[in-house]
Amino acid sequence: MEKISPETFTRIARLARLSFSAEEKETMRADIAKMVSFADEVSSLSTDSVPPFLPERSAQNSFRADAEEPSLTRKEALQNAPSCDDACFLVPRTVEEGEK
Repeated sequence: MEKISPETFTRIARLARLSFSAEEKETMRADIAKMVSFADEVSSLSTDSVPPFLPERSAQNSFRADAEEPSLTRKEALQNAPSCDDACFLVPRTVEEGEK
């Protein structure tokens, strides 16, 4: 009952940028095979007698009114920043030049 071949598992792990030892690969592959089998078992169940779930919808709007309210000044917003200039938060570069 092999649902996921070793090649498919290796490809998925590579795409997800995950690395596993040989033992971990087999354990993970077996666990995933069990999950797929369970999903197959659940999908084969008859749901003819189960009514569709329709959540009750409230007729009233649950959001607050969109009203203008006072906000922080730039100085107040920047006062606790670890690094800033006169107008902006300064953050470390996270993407290198040329990286996409």
